[in-house]
Amino acid sequence: MTPDPELLRVEYLGLAARHDEVDLPRDEVAAFFAAASERYGLTRLEFEHEPEGGATFAGFGSMEFVLRPGRIASGTATALGYREGAERAVGLAQEASARFRLGELWLDDVTLVATWDCGDAEAVRSVLSDGVARVDAQRLEVLGGDEVAVGIRIWLRRGERSTECAIEPAHSDPSRIYIRVVEGQVEPLRDAAELADIADDLRSFLHGPLADFVLAACRR
Repeated sequence: MTPDPELLRVEYLGLAARHDEVDLPRDEVAAFFAAASERYGLTRLEFEHEPEGGATFAGFGSMEFVLRPGRIASGTATALGYREGAERAVGLAQEASARFRLGELWLDDVTLVATWDCGDAEAVRSVLSDGVARVDAQRLEVLGGDEVAVGIRIWLRRGERSTECAIEPAHSDPSRIYIRVVEGQVEPLRDAAELADIADDLRSFLHGPLADFVLAACRR
C-alpha cells in the first residue's frame, strides 16, 4: 500500500526560543495581551507564579503563547492550513520580541506534527512494518500481542541544524500515520522572523525528503 502524498497534512506548529532575561512587568504584559488578543484569538491570560514570573496566553485552536523572562514559546493547531498557523505562531513571537526588547534569540526547537491518512489501521501497519521498518510478521509474533504496530525514529544533521523525526501509528486514529519533526540549531537567530524561515524549511523537508523516504520504502 502506497500512501497518497496529498493526504499528508501538518496539524500543529510549535516554536520555542531562549533569550537573555528581561523584566516582564505585569501591567505591560496585560497591555500586550489586550492589544494582541483579538488579532490572535487569545481568550485567556494567566500570570506565572514568582520567582520565575511571566505569563501564558491561550485561545481557540490550541493557540498558546508562553512568555517568560528568558524564554518564549508559541504553538497552534493548523486546522485552517499551515500558512495561517505559521502566521499566528510566528507573528505573535515577533510582536512580543519587539514589545519586550528580547534581543538575540537562540532556537530551542521548531516542531511540526503531521498525520498521513492511510484509510485503515491495517494499511498503516503495512506501511510501517512491511515498508518503512521492514519487520516481518514472524518477528512481531515474538512480542505476543494480539496487534503489534511499529514505528521508527530518525536523527540527522542538516547544515547547522539537527533534526529528529518520529514516524509511528497515530494512537488516537489507527488509520493515520503520526509524524513529528523537531529541529534545533546552535547558532543564534537573526531575529524572530527567522522562525518562519526555519518552519517553512522544515515543512519542505517533511513533504519532500521525509515523505519520499516513506514512499520509497513502500514501493520496494
